[in-house]
Amino acid sequence: MMRKSFTLIAAVVASGVFACASAIAADLSHADFVKAADAICTKGDAQLNAMFTKAGITSKPTAAQLVKVAPTAVSIFNGQAKSIGKLKAPKADKAQVAKTLTALKVAIAALRKDPSLMVQPDKLFAEANASAKALGLTVCGASG
Repeated sequence: MMRKSFTLIAAVVASGVFACASAIAADLSHADFVKAADAICTKGDAQLNAMFTKAGITSKPTAAQLVKVAPTAVSIFNGQAKSIGKLKAPKADKAQVAKTLTALKVAIAALRKDPSLMVQPDKLFAEANASAKALGLTVCGASG
Protein backbone atom coordinates (compact mmCIF):
# COMPACT_ATOMS: atom_id res chain seq x y z
CA MET A 1 0.00 0.00 0.00
CA MET A 2 1.08 3.61 -0.42
CA ARG A 3 0.93 4.58 3.25
CA LYS A 4 4.69 4.78 3.84
CA SER A 5 5.06 7.15 0.91
CA PHE A 6 3.09 9.71 2.80
CA THR A 7 5.52 9.85 5.66
CA LEU A 8 7.31 13.04 5.85
CA ILE A 9 6.82 13.61 5.58
CA ALA A 10 6.22 14.29 5.27
CA ALA A 11 8.63 16.21 6.76
CA VAL A 12 8.61 15.09 7.34
CA VAL A 13 7.19 14.55 9.03
CA ALA A 14 4.63 13.89 12.55
CA SER A 15 3.00 15.02 15.82
CA GLY A 16 4.33 15.44 19.27
CA VAL A 17 5.71 12.37 21.10
CA PHE A 18 9.34 12.89 21.82
CA ALA A 19 11.47 14.55 24.49
CA CYS A 20 10.56 16.26 27.73
CA ALA A 21 9.93 20.00 27.72
CA SER A 22 13.32 20.87 29.19
CA ALA A 23 15.08 19.00 26.36
CA ILE A 24 13.04 20.94 23.81
CA ALA A 25 14.02 24.28 25.33
CA ALA A 26 17.69 23.83 24.34
CA ASP A 27 19.07 22.81 20.96
CA LEU A 28 18.95 19.06 20.60
CA SER A 29 21.96 17.05 19.52
CA HIS A 30 21.80 15.78 15.95
CA ALA A 31 21.04 12.24 17.15
CA ASP A 32 18.29 13.46 19.49
CA PHE A 33 16.78 15.62 16.75
CA VAL A 34 16.72 12.67 14.32
CA LYS A 35 15.19 10.43 16.98
CA ALA A 36 12.51 13.01 17.86
CA ALA A 37 11.64 13.82 14.24
CA ASP A 38 11.43 10.16 13.30
CA ALA A 39 9.15 9.57 16.32
CA ILE A 40 6.89 12.31 15.00
CA CYS A 41 6.83 10.64 11.59
CA THR A 42 6.15 7.24 13.15
CA LYS A 43 3.12 8.72 14.87
CA GLY A 44 2.09 10.34 11.58
CA ASP A 45 2.37 6.96 9.83
CA ALA A 46 0.06 5.48 12.46
CA GLN A 47 -2.42 8.31 11.89
CA LEU A 48 -2.28 7.77 8.12
CA ASN A 49 -2.80 4.03 8.57
CA ALA A 50 -5.80 4.74 10.81
CA MET A 51 -7.14 7.17 8.20
CA PHE A 52 -6.93 4.48 5.50
CA THR A 53 -8.57 1.90 7.76
CA LYS A 54 -11.37 4.27 8.71
CA ALA A 55 -11.96 4.98 5.00
CA GLY A 56 -12.18 1.24 4.34
CA ILE A 57 -9.00 1.18 2.28
CA THR A 58 -7.35 -2.16 2.97
CA SER A 59 -5.43 -2.75 -0.24
CA LYS A 60 -4.10 -0.66 -3.08
CA PRO A 61 -6.21 2.51 -3.00
CA THR A 62 -7.96 3.85 -6.05
CA ALA A 63 -7.45 7.41 -7.23
CA ALA A 64 -10.96 8.29 -6.02
CA GLN A 65 -10.23 6.88 -2.54
CA LEU A 66 -7.00 8.85 -2.31
CA VAL A 67 -8.69 12.09 -3.36
CA LYS A 68 -11.39 11.48 -0.75
CA VAL A 69 -8.88 11.09 2.12
CA ALA A 70 -6.59 13.93 0.95
CA PRO A 71 -8.08 16.57 3.31
CA THR A 72 -7.46 14.31 6.32
CA ALA A 73 -3.95 13.57 5.07
CA VAL A 74 -3.30 17.32 4.73
CA SER A 75 -4.26 17.76 8.38
CA ILE A 76 -1.91 14.96 9.45
CA PHE A 77 0.95 16.34 7.35
CA ASN A 78 0.40 19.82 8.80
CA GLY A 79 0.60 18.36 12.29
CA GLN A 80 3.86 16.67 11.43
CA ALA A 81 5.35 19.85 10.00
CA LYS A 82 4.30 21.89 13.04
CA SER A 83 5.67 19.34 15.50
CA ILE A 84 8.99 19.01 13.72
CA GLY A 85 9.18 22.79 13.43
CA LYS A 86 8.91 23.04 17.22
CA LEU A 87 11.98 20.88 17.73
CA LYS A 88 15.14 22.78 18.55
CA ALA A 89 17.41 21.54 15.80
CA PRO A 90 21.16 21.72 16.32
CA LYS A 91 22.72 24.83 14.80
CA ALA A 92 24.52 22.76 12.17
CA ASP A 93 21.19 21.31 11.00
CA LYS A 94 18.96 24.39 11.13
CA ALA A 95 19.34 25.30 7.44
CA GLN A 96 18.60 21.74 6.28
CA VAL A 97 15.62 21.50 8.66
CA ALA A 98 14.27 24.78 7.29
CA LYS A 99 14.74 23.50 3.72
CA THR A 100 12.92 20.27 4.61
CA LEU A 101 10.02 22.06 6.28
CA THR A 102 9.70 24.51 3.40
CA ALA A 103 9.56 21.66 0.89
CA LEU A 104 7.02 19.86 3.04
CA LYS A 105 4.83 22.94 3.37
CA VAL A 106 4.94 23.53 -0.39
CA ALA A 107 3.82 19.92 -0.99
CA ILE A 108 1.05 20.22 1.61
CA ALA A 109 -0.20 23.46 0.05
CA ALA A 110 -0.21 21.84 -3.40
CA LEU A 111 -2.15 18.86 -2.04
CA ARG A 112 -4.65 21.13 -0.30
CA LYS A 113 -5.22 22.97 -3.58
CA ASP A 114 -5.35 19.82 -5.74
CA PRO A 115 -6.30 16.62 -3.85
CA SER A 116 -5.67 14.56 -7.00
CA LEU A 117 -1.94 14.95 -6.25
CA MET A 118 -2.46 12.37 -3.51
CA VAL A 119 -2.27 9.76 -6.29
CA GLN A 120 1.47 10.37 -6.74
CA PRO A 121 2.82 11.01 -3.22
CA ASP A 122 6.39 10.04 -4.12
CA LYS A 123 6.43 12.77 -6.75
CA LEU A 124 4.56 15.27 -4.57
CA PHE A 125 6.88 14.82 -1.58
CA ALA A 126 10.10 14.05 -3.50
CA GLU A 127 11.93 17.23 -2.48
CA ALA A 128 10.82 17.04 1.16
CA ASN A 129 11.69 13.33 1.34
CA ALA A 130 15.16 13.88 -0.16
CA SER A 131 15.79 16.74 2.23
CA ALA A 132 14.69 14.65 5.22
CA LYS A 133 16.98 11.83 4.16
CA ALA A 134 19.86 14.31 3.88
CA LEU A 135 19.26 15.11 7.55
CA GLY A 136 19.67 11.43 8.37
CA LEU A 137 16.00 10.79 9.05
CA THR A 138 14.93 7.20 8.38
CA VAL A 139 11.17 7.27 9.00
CA CYS A 140 10.55 10.79 7.75
CA GLY A 141 11.11 10.78 4.02
CA ALA A 142 10.75 7.02 3.67
CA SER A 143 8.72 5.73 0.81
CA GLY A 144 7.46 2.37 -0.19
